[in-house]
Amino acid sequence: MKLNKYLSSIILLSGVLGFALTSCEDQPDKFEATGGTPVVKYVRMASVESADSLIEAAYMESVICLVGDNLRSINEIYFNDQKAVLNTSYLTDHTFIVAIPGGIPEEVTNKIYMVNKAGKTTEYDFKVLVPKPVITSVSNEWAKPGEEITIYGDFFIDDPNVPLYATFPGNVKAEEVSNITKNSFNVIVPDNADLEGSISVTSIYGTGQSSLHYRDTRGMLFDWDGVNGLEIGNGWRSGADVLQTGAVDGIEPLDGNYILFNKESMTNADWPDEDAVSFNYWPNVTDG
Repeated sequence: MKLNKYLSSIILLSGVLGFALTSCEDQPDKFEATGGTPVVKYVRMASVESADSLIEAAYMESVICLVGDNLRSINEIYFNDQKAVLNTSYLTDHTFIVAIPGGIPEEVTNKIYMVNKAGKTTEYDFKVLVPKPVITSVSNEWAKPGEEITIYGDFFIDDPNVPLYATFPGNVKAEEVSNITKNSFNVIVPDNADLEGSISVTSIYGTGQSSLHYRDTRGMLFDWDGVNGLEIGNGWRSGADVLQTGAVDGIEPLDGNYILFNKESMTNADWPDEDAVSFNYWPNVTDG
């Protein structure tokens, strides 16, 4: 019995040691932080094609590579006051691939801060560039002068020394802005904004222009007014009411006349009366 007890203990101990040794052998590349402080010799872009180009600045969210010595001693890394993600899979003794944070710094120092485990900070001069404003959409492309709209996009930065503003077609400046965030802000359409064209937004980092058009008439099939040569009356057959400018149930039209389908619902039996929810149009055909 004692012999079996000793043999069982020896077998169990051997199994534990074997598992420990196997575990170590299975992770030969396991990350281990080093002591001391990091030394950055230069910074380059992370892509292989740009490996020979040294940089002193890069845009937010760009992926860059720090090159130097003892970089595995980095425990935290900041660009200005914005903390970056420390992915140890891309961290070696001599290189560190890292994405610049996308947050706007409250304090711009134009430095990278690398903190080791002991809490000691090493600095490196590097400038994070903020892109010019990007406009993706607006809440109402046909808003009238005096109305408030929301402009959506990115990099809407309002600096105390260079306030954010929008410009409407005809170089009409709109400075009545509010509720500014990085991705949207409200603006009052200026009184003399009555031309069609792009909207631009200007910040301390430059001016961005929209691909959308304010008061866009491009590709319009019907305007119900004849302003753009699309008059009403050539071969119409419709049970719908064509209304002049005016509100219905408190809702104002965007611009000029509009068509209103006033039948709330239909069944199969109602289809002979489909003109109540549709219209037909034949262009005016002239001789010759």
